[in-house]
Amino acid sequence: MLSLRKTTFLILLFAFGILVSVIYCTSTLTLLPRFRDIEERHLQGDMERARSIPVQQSRVLNTLVRDWAWWDDTYQFITDKNEEFIESNLPPSTFHSSGLNLIGFYDTMGQVVWGAYLETGADSFSPIPWDFEDFVFSRVAPWGKRFTGKGFNGIAKMGDVVWILACEQILTSNEQGPHRGWLLMGRILETAALEGAAKNAHINLHVDIAKKRDDAQDQQSRIWRENGYINVRSVLHDINGVPALTLTLREPTDISRAGQGLVRLNFALISLASLVLGSLAMLLLQRRILGRISLLARQATKVASNPEEAYDIAIPGNDEITSLARDVNRMLQQTKEEERFLENMMQSLQVGVLLVSVENREIVEANPYACDMIGLPCGEIIGKMCHGFVCPNEQGACPVLDLNQPYDQRKRLLRTADGSEIPILKSVIPITRKGVPLLLETFVSIAEQEKTRQALEESENRYRTIFMNTGTASVIVNEDTTIALGNSEFYNMSGYSSEQIESGLSWTKCFHPDDVRWMMEYHAMRREDEHSVPKRYETRFINGKGETRNVELTVALFPGTKMSIASLLDITDRKQTEQELTHKAFYDENTGLPNQQLFRERLLHAMHSARRRKSLAGVLFLDIDDFHAVNEQHGFEAGNRVLKMVGERLQDSLRSNDTVGSLTKDEFAILTEVSSNTANITGLAHKVLELFDEAFDLDESPLYLTVCIGIAIYPLDGDTPESIMRNANLALFKAKTAGKGMVSLYTQDLNGQAMGQMQLKSDLHQALENDRLEVWYQPQVDLDSGEITGVEALVRWRKPDGTLAQPAEFLPFAEGTSLIRAIDLYVLEESCSQCAAWREAGHENIRLSVNLSAQPLTRGTLVGQVNEILDRTGLVPELLEIEITEQTLLEYTEAAVPIIRELSALGVGFTLDDFGTGPSSLFQLRELPLKKLKIDKAFTELLESDRAEGESLLSAIFSLAETLDVETVAKGVETARQLQSLRKLGCGHAQGFLFSPPIKAADLEKLLKSQPFAAS
Repeated sequence: MLSLRKTTFLILLFAFGILVSVIYCTSTLTLLPRFRDIEERHLQGDMERARSIPVQQSRVLNTLVRDWAWWDDTYQFITDKNEEFIESNLPPSTFHSSGLNLIGFYDTMGQVVWGAYLETGADSFSPIPWDFEDFVFSRVAPWGKRFTGKGFNGIAKMGDVVWILACEQILTSNEQGPHRGWLLMGRILETAALEGAAKNAHINLHVDIAKKRDDAQDQQSRIWRENGYINVRSVLHDINGVPALTLTLREPTDISRAGQGLVRLNFALISLASLVLGSLAMLLLQRRILGRISLLARQATKVASNPEEAYDIAIPGNDEITSLARDVNRMLQQTKEEERFLENMMQSLQVGVLLVSVENREIVEANPYACDMIGLPCGEIIGKMCHGFVCPNEQGACPVLDLNQPYDQRKRLLRTADGSEIPILKSVIPITRKGVPLLLETFVSIAEQEKTRQALEESENRYRTIFMNTGTASVIVNEDTTIALGNSEFYNMSGYSSEQIESGLSWTKCFHPDDVRWMMEYHAMRREDEHSVPKRYETRFINGKGETRNVELTVALFPGTKMSIASLLDITDRKQTEQELTHKAFYDENTGLPNQQLFRERLLHAMHSARRRKSLAGVLFLDIDDFHAVNEQHGFEAGNRVLKMVGERLQDSLRSNDTVGSLTKDEFAILTEVSSNTANITGLAHKVLELFDEAFDLDESPLYLTVCIGIAIYPLDGDTPESIMRNANLALFKAKTAGKGMVSLYTQDLNGQAMGQMQLKSDLHQALENDRLEVWYQPQVDLDSGEITGVEALVRWRKPDGTLAQPAEFLPFAEGTSLIRAIDLYVLEESCSQCAAWREAGHENIRLSVNLSAQPLTRGTLVGQVNEILDRTGLVPELLEIEITEQTLLEYTEAAVPIIRELSALGVGFTLDDFGTGPSSLFQLRELPLKKLKIDKAFTELLESDRAEGESLLSAIFSLAETLDVETVAKGVETARQLQSLRKLGCGHAQGFLFSPPIKAADLEKLLKSQPFAAS
C-alpha cells in the first residue's frame, strides 16, 4: 500500500501535468484560431473597403446626375429638345472636366432624346454603344422588366467594359414633377484606376474583368492560404446581378506566425511555474499536514490498544488537525456519557424492555416498567427463561432464534404473574453488547387501543350503512385516484360492477379526458389546502357503456386523511334545457344561424384576432331583393323555408372558420378573416352573388332570388363591432339604391349620405303625419275635341319653410323604403276624393290617373286597399286609371299581373306609362287588360329635333295601339308643332305644358269649367 506521502506526491504530479497539458491545448485550440480569425477579418475588411470604392464612385456620380436632372433647363430641354442646350452645356470639355464617357437623355417611354459617347482622351462624340439600348430600356421604360419608377446607380458590365452608371428622373429644380424623362451618365471603370485607388488606401488589390460564367457562383469572398500568404478573392456583381469584376487580395501571414510563437513561449513559462509550485506545495504539505497526521495516527493506535487507560490525544498547533485531536477526545467523553444515558433511559422508559441471552434464552436484564407489567420484582425476573414465563409461545417457536427472522414486530400476548395475558405491541431485534449477542425486546400495552379499535369498527359499520343508503351516487376516492368504495346508486349510474370497482378502478376513467386534467389539479390542490379549490363543480361523467352524462360533483376530504368523498348528481336534463335556452338566445329559430347578438360577439373576437395578427376582418350584409313578394305569393311558411335554404347554401359554400348570421327576417351577414388583401373580401361578395344564379326549389318550382351586399372592413371602416355593422348596413343601403344584385363597399361619404337620408326619411314621416303632402293635377286633353277628359294626380311636398319640393327631390329615396306605399295610398285617396267632388260639381266624365310604384303593386293587399278608398270617397271604379311604368311591369310581371287583372275586373283601368323605353313584347301587352299607352316624352321631344324620325316612330306606336285596341296619351307636349304632328298621326290624348303645368285642384276646376282648349 502506498504511503500518504507518496500518494500526495503522485497526485500533485498528475494534477500539474494535467494543468500544463490543458493550458497548452487550450492555447493551441483557442488562441491560434483567433489569430487566424483576426488575420482573415483584417483581410476581409480590406476586401470590403476595396468593394466599396466603385460604390462610392457611383454615389458621387449619382450626385452629379441629380444636379443635372433636377434643373429647370434640363426639364425644358426634354420638352422642346432645344439644340442650344446641348451646344452650350454639353461640349466635350464638360465630359473631360466631369470625368464622363457617356451622357444620355431619355423620354418617359425609354426612347433616346439625345445621347453621346466620348472615349477617354478623344475630342469628338460617338453614338451611345448599342449595348446600352436593352439595358436602359429595361429600367426606364414603363413596361421594362426591371422598371421600378425610380433612379438607379452602380456598376454595369457591357461586354468587356465595366461602367459606373447613374440615372435619375428629370424634374424641376425644386424636385417637382411630373417627370419628363430620364438622365443617364456613365464613366468607364479602369482596373488600373481601381487598383490605384485601393493602393492609396493601403490595400494590395488586383482587379480582373470577370469573364467566366462560373464566377457567378462565387457569391461570397473565398479565402485560402498558400506558401506563407493568405489570399481572398471576391466577385463584384453589377446592378443586374451579372459578375463584373474579380477582386483579389494577398498578404503575408505575419499575424498567425506571431501567434504561434506566443503560444510556445506561454507553454514554456507555465511548465517552469508548475514545477516550482509543485515543489513548494509538496514541502508545505509535508511540514503542515502529512507529518502531523502521522503523529495523530500513532496516538490513536495507542488509545485503541488500552481503552480503559485515561489518555489524551494532543497535536501541537492551532489548525484543523489540532481541532481534530480535540474532537477525538470529546468523542471519547461523549461515548462514556451516552452509555450512562442509555442506562438511565432504559430504567425510566414507560415501555417494557427485556434483554435476553441468545445463548441460553434467559432474561439478563429488565427495566422497572417491564417488571411492573409482569407483576414481579426485577430480581425474580432476571435469570428466568423467557418461554413459559413471560412469552406464551411454545418452545422452539421464537421468531428470531428459531424461525430465523431478522426481527419480529407484531401484536403479541404478555403473560403476567397471575397467569393473565395482556395484549401488547412487541418488537424483538438481535443486538450485541460488549461482544455478547442478545435479544432486545420492547413492548407496550395496547389494551386501551384494542377497546378503541372495536368502537371504531362499530362506528365504521354504522357510517358505511349510511353511506350505502344516501340515495345519491357517492364514492370514496383514495389519494392515488383509485375508488375505495361506491354505493349502489353509484353502481347504477356508472354501470360498473362491484368487482370492477374493487379491482382498483381509477376515478379518472369515469370522466371525460378533457375534464380529467383540471380535475387532477383540483385533486392535488385539495390535499394541500382544502379551501383552495371549489367543493362543487360541473363535469362530464362517462359510464361503463361509454355514454356521457353531465353531473354536479360535490367533493370533500375525510378529516385527517388524504381520502375524499364525492357525491354525483345527474344534471344532464337540466343542462340540455339550459343549452336549448342558450341556443334560442343566440341563434335564429328558423335558419339555425347565429343571431345578431352572437354575430356581434364573434365579430368582436375576430377584431381582437385581426389586431394581434395585423390582418383584416370583413363583414358582409346581405338583403334579399323584394323578399316580401315571396311571402305574399307563397305564404310566410314558404318564405321561412326559402330563408332556411338561403342560410344552408351560404354555409355550405363558405370556409369553416367564416360565420354566417341571420340578422333580421330577410337579412343575412357574413364574417370572414383574411390576411391583408381587401380583394379577397370583395371576391367573396361576388362569389355569394353567383350562389343566387341557381334557383331555389320551392314546392318543386324554381324560385330565383337576387341579393344586395354591403361590405365594411376592420380596421379600415371602424374600430368597434357597432361601427363596423353600422357601416356595413350603410353600404348595403347604397347597394340597394343602385339596383338589384349589387355590391357596395363602405366609404366615408356614406356617413354624410346616411345622415341626409335619415333626415329625409324623418321629414317625410312628419310630412305624412302633418298633411304637408299636396296633390296637384295636370290636365289630359282629347286631341279631337280639345276638351279636358282626364287629369293625372302628381304629388308635391310643402316643406315647413313654405317651399315646394318637386317629386325628383324625394320620390326616388322613398321608393327605396316603405314610405312609398304610404305616399302612393295618400295620393290615391286624396285624388279619388277630389275627383268625386268634381263629379258632384257636374264634371261627371273626368277620368283620374294615379301613378303607383312597384312596392304597393306587388303586394296582395292592394286590391282591398283600392276597394276601401273607392268606398270611402264614393268614386266609381270606371273613372280611376292606375299608371304603371313599362319597366315596373317587366320586373314584377309575375306578382303584378294577377293584381292588375283583379282590379280590372272591378272596373279600374290601367295605363302603361313611359311606353317605348322598355323591351315590352306584343305578346305581353296583349295578355294585359290595358286601356291606354302613355308615350314617353322622349318621342314627343323628337318631333322638335328630328320630326321625320319622330313621326315614323310614333306612327309605329299608334299602329300598335290600334292593334291592341287601346287609347294613346302623349306626354310632354310643349309646342304647337308637336301638337300638330300628334293630331296628324292620330294620337288620341295629350298632356304637357302647352296646355297646363301641374296645378292645384282649385285652379284645375277653373279649367274644367272654362274648357279653354275645346274647339269653338
